[in-house]
Amino acid sequence: MNIVFTDVFREECQDKFKITKEQVRQAIKFPDTQQAVEFDDLEIGLFVQKRKSTAGKTHLLVCARKSGEDWIVDLAFKILPDLASSLYSLEPVIVLQQFVQRFGLAIRIGQQLNRFVFNERIPIDPASKDVTKIVEVINPANHPFLQGMYIKIEQQHNSMAANCALAYAIDTEEYTAWLNGGKFGQDVIVEIAPQIRGHATPLDLITPNGTISFVTNYSEIGGIQSGFLFRLRSQDYYFEVGFTQSHFYIARNQQRLETPLTPIYRPSGRVHCYAMWEPTQLSLIMLDESYDESIAGKPESAHIEEIERRKDILRTSATIPPYSLLTWARRESIAPTVTYDSVDHFNEVVTTSLQSISDKVASIGLHSPFWDITYGQRIVSRQPKRETDIHPTIHALLFDIAIAKNMQISPEYPISGGRLDFLISGPLSTGELAHVCVEFKHAHSDDLVHGLTKQLPAYMQAKGCSFGIYCVMYFRGPYFEEPKEQDAPNLLMHLRGEAAQAGLENIRLLLLDFSHSRTPSRL
Repeated sequence: MNIVFTDVFREECQDKFKITKEQVRQAIKFPDTQQAVEFDDLEIGLFVQKRKSTAGKTHLLVCARKSGEDWIVDLAFKILPDLASSLYSLEPVIVLQQFVQRFGLAIRIGQQLNRFVFNERIPIDPASKDVTKIVEVINPANHPFLQGMYIKIEQQHNSMAANCALAYAIDTEEYTAWLNGGKFGQDVIVEIAPQIRGHATPLDLITPNGTISFVTNYSEIGGIQSGFLFRLRSQDYYFEVGFTQSHFYIARNQQRLETPLTPIYRPSGRVHCYAMWEPTQLSLIMLDESYDESIAGKPESAHIEEIERRKDILRTSATIPPYSLLTWARRESIAPTVTYDSVDHFNEVVTTSLQSISDKVASIGLHSPFWDITYGQRIVSRQPKRETDIHPTIHALLFDIAIAKNMQISPEYPISGGRLDFLISGPLSTGELAHVCVEFKHAHSDDLVHGLTKQLPAYMQAKGCSFGIYCVMYFRGPYFEEPKEQDAPNLLMHLRGEAAQAGLENIRLLLLDFSHSRTPSRL
């Protein structure tokens, strides 16, 4: 077996990352884990070797491709202790995926936008004339980068597809700075207006896809009531939503969408405002009381059509918040707290703590505890666990945060002739206790709306609690088909509408995705 090194390896990995050829040879010959990926006539080899360091546990990750009996080494990366210690698996494709999530740039293949693509066939618009533009690296800061793109464009009759064995792009400026001891995400400023604290948290603002909604009186927006609702600023990202004297606006980096406050369908009474964002678009919706009249007695499809008619959309260049913001948010979520300066402050921290559950599940692959899995010689079936059987797992995931944040979590709290899933309490600086009522419900539950509009409000009233959180556990995916009628965004939009109709402005909706997507090794 010969090991051949490309010019890219010599110029980047050897000269800039200080990885020697001998280190790579040892990793290929004596790996701790290795994985071969075969796709059409291409074989890719991924090798991981543990290495000793005075700073702690490190890994060397090598990416190569087979040519006859030779391994052609394209790229290799050092993985330092702060990332190596957090890896939940040494399976090479998982190591590469986690590394790319940390330092990767977004890439667009056809209409798909992601940082990491593995063993996937992606449909392409047959009208695409320029094949070189089918794949695009999204690099708004214009940093130097290295790409591993193993893609074959296939065209048959009237269809076209990109067969992707592996695709990623590494921001070498950020990666090299990390190797040299640099840190990112230290200067992050988040400002949230008091009236939406708890309904908008820092974690809401750093996701690629999101929705912030609130209900207010038309007389309370615009004019002298102008100002931002929230604002996030870091070295390389800016995001803001608010009102000018005459417009509702959303701004992300250099892109801004505004919708006028006047004329509006009915410039009085209540208005439900939505600010929504995806990597390639910003959207605003304002639903005043004329919306309720226009959909009265009509089917659900008419509701969606009316919402779309009132939506303003700005198509944007692909934009994904930098990974450094997620690192910052994770660090903030466990920063110690002794007391809370207000009830709104406590509500915000409780909301953020519950949002962290989805992040933990996704980042370390912790889906299985939420499923009843039947095993034979292989997995026979997967079904979501009963709601009450999931509660201990939720409590465990919140346990360390509760200690750091000085919160008391009371599961199955007896109240009003029933049992509230969780009562979370914390001390205010005034010496009083603040409380949040929390209910969990399956997205496919028959009484999903009843739990939101009747059950949780009843518990809150009995406890004298001014804020509640309704956590919707979403399982629809490769192994479970319910709810069939609505995907996650439409389900949340529907529930927000139900809450608004019931006048429940003090309940925050959270969707927790436990859908157990297939891991790369199973694709």
